[in-house]
Amino acid sequence: MRGSAVCLKDTLYLLAVWLGCKLLLLLLLFLLLFLLPILLLLLLLLLLLLLLLLLLLLLLLLLLLLLLLLLLLLLLLLLLLLLLLLLLLLLLLLLLLLLLLLLLLSLFIPLLFFQNELPA
Repeated sequence: MRGSAVCLKDTLYLLAVWLGCKLLLLLLLFLLLFLLPILLLLLLLLLLLLLLLLLLLLLLLLLLLLLLLLLLLLLLLLLLLLLLLLLLLLLLLLLLLLLLLLLLLSLFIPLLFFQNELPA
């Protein structure tokens, strides 16, 4: 009688361990079936957010590059305008020198033509 009680106790212990393992396996299966898709969806969402952030950063970089190019173009245009202004100033100076030369010539022309009629 005593031997069968020990055997029953061992059997109940083994049954409890087996049921515990089954419950643990069921819990793992539940986690795998219900929480894994949610985690995968969250991971996919995070990946999409990261991709969107990268795309936004790339767009910002492209915009910055475009702005830099526009600034360079504006600087080139300003330099061209400055060169044109300098050329215009040089032309004006040349015209002024020509006018001064004509003025000097107009002072000396009467001396050449009318030098006999001038009083001595």
